[in-house]
Amino acid sequence: MTQSTSKSKWNHKEDEIFDQLCKKYKLNFRSVADHLPNRSYTQVRSHYYNKIKRKQVRIASNISNITQNCSSQYENKIIQQVQQDAKEYTNQNILINSVLDTFE
Repeated sequence: MTQSTSKSKWNHKEDEIFDQLCKKYKLNFRSVADHLPNRSYTQVRSHYYNKIKRKQVRIASNISNITQNCSSQYENKIIQQVQQDAKEYTNQNILINSVLDTFE
Protein backbone atom coordinates (compact mmCIF):
# COMPACT_ATOMS: atom_id res chain seq x y z
CA MET A 1 0.00 0.00 0.00
CA THR A 2 1.39 3.40 -0.88
CA GLN A 3 1.55 6.24 1.60
CA SER A 4 -1.14 8.19 -0.23
CA THR A 5 -3.66 5.36 0.03
CA SER A 6 -6.45 6.09 2.50
CA LYS A 7 -7.56 3.56 5.09
CA SER A 8 -10.58 5.63 6.05
CA LYS A 9 -14.19 4.87 5.21
CA TRP A 10 -15.41 5.90 1.79
CA ASN A 11 -17.06 9.31 1.99
CA HIS A 12 -20.16 10.31 0.03
CA LYS A 13 -18.23 12.21 -2.64
CA GLU A 14 -15.81 9.31 -3.21
CA ASP A 15 -18.75 6.95 -3.45
CA GLU A 16 -20.47 9.12 -6.07
CA ILE A 17 -17.28 9.29 -8.14
CA PHE A 18 -16.82 5.54 -7.66
CA ASP A 19 -20.34 4.87 -9.00
CA GLN A 20 -19.74 7.05 -12.06
CA LEU A 21 -16.40 5.38 -12.77
CA CYS A 22 -17.90 1.90 -12.41
CA LYS A 23 -20.55 2.81 -14.97
CA LYS A 24 -17.81 3.93 -17.32
CA TYR A 25 -15.19 1.23 -16.71
CA LYS A 26 -17.45 -1.65 -15.54
CA LEU A 27 -15.29 -4.23 -13.72
CA ASN A 28 -11.97 -2.68 -14.71
CA PHE A 29 -11.03 -1.84 -11.12
CA ARG A 30 -7.53 -0.76 -12.11
CA SER A 31 -8.95 2.07 -14.24
CA VAL A 32 -11.39 3.04 -11.51
CA ALA A 33 -8.54 3.12 -8.96
CA ASP A 34 -6.44 5.26 -11.32
CA HIS A 35 -9.11 7.97 -11.07
CA LEU A 36 -9.36 7.73 -7.27
CA PRO A 37 -5.94 8.93 -6.07
CA ASN A 38 -6.36 7.82 -2.45
CA ARG A 39 -7.73 4.35 -3.21
CA SER A 40 -5.91 1.22 -4.32
CA TYR A 41 -7.04 -1.42 -6.79
CA THR A 42 -7.78 -3.76 -3.86
CA GLN A 43 -9.83 -1.14 -2.03
CA VAL A 44 -11.83 -0.36 -5.17
CA ARG A 45 -12.52 -4.03 -5.85
CA SER A 46 -13.49 -4.69 -2.20
CA HIS A 47 -15.73 -1.63 -2.13
CA TYR A 48 -17.50 -2.81 -5.29
CA TYR A 49 -18.20 -6.29 -3.94
CA ASN A 50 -19.21 -4.98 -0.51
CA LYS A 51 -21.73 -2.66 -2.19
CA ILE A 52 -23.13 -5.62 -4.12
CA LYS A 53 -23.45 -7.65 -0.91
CA ARG A 54 -25.25 -4.78 0.85
CA LYS A 55 -27.59 -4.40 -2.12
CA GLN A 56 -28.33 -8.15 -2.12
CA VAL A 57 -29.13 -8.02 1.60
CA ARG A 58 -31.49 -5.07 1.04
CA ILE A 59 -33.21 -6.86 -1.84
CA ALA A 60 -33.57 -10.06 0.19
CA SER A 61 -35.00 -8.06 3.08
CA ASN A 62 -37.46 -6.28 0.77
CA ILE A 63 -38.55 -9.60 -0.73
CA SER A 64 -39.06 -11.01 2.76
CA ASN A 65 -41.14 -7.98 3.79
CA ILE A 66 -43.24 -8.17 0.62
CA THR A 67 -43.79 -11.90 1.12
CA GLN A 68 -44.82 -11.39 4.74
CA ASN A 69 -47.11 -8.54 3.75
CA CYS A 70 -48.76 -10.58 0.98
CA SER A 71 -49.08 -13.54 3.32
CA SER A 72 -50.70 -11.34 5.97
CA GLN A 73 -53.10 -9.83 3.44
CA TYR A 74 -54.02 -13.31 2.18
CA GLU A 75 -54.53 -14.57 5.73
CA ASN A 76 -56.72 -11.54 6.51
CA LYS A 77 -58.88 -12.25 3.45
CA ILE A 78 -59.28 -15.88 4.54
CA ILE A 79 -60.22 -14.81 8.07
CA GLN A 80 -62.74 -12.30 6.70
CA GLN A 81 -64.25 -14.97 4.45
CA VAL A 82 -64.51 -17.47 7.32
CA GLN A 83 -66.14 -14.82 9.51
CA GLN A 84 -68.58 -13.96 6.73
CA ASP A 85 -69.38 -17.65 6.15
CA ALA A 86 -69.88 -18.18 9.89
CA LYS A 87 -72.21 -15.18 10.05
CA GLU A 88 -74.24 -16.47 7.10
CA TYR A 89 -74.34 -19.97 8.63
CA THR A 90 -75.54 -18.51 11.94
CA ASN A 91 -78.22 -16.46 10.18
CA GLN A 92 -79.36 -19.55 8.24
CA ASN A 93 -79.55 -21.58 11.46
CA ILE A 94 -81.61 -18.85 13.12
CA LEU A 95 -83.94 -18.78 10.11
CA ILE A 96 -84.24 -22.60 10.03
CA ASN A 97 -84.89 -22.74 13.78
CA SER A 98 -87.56 -20.05 13.54
CA VAL A 99 -89.25 -21.94 10.66
CA LEU A 100 -89.08 -25.21 12.62
CA ASP A 101 -90.54 -23.48 15.68
CA THR A 102 -93.62 -22.56 13.66
CA PHE A 103 -94.31 -26.25 12.93
CA GLU A 104 -94.26 -27.29 16.57
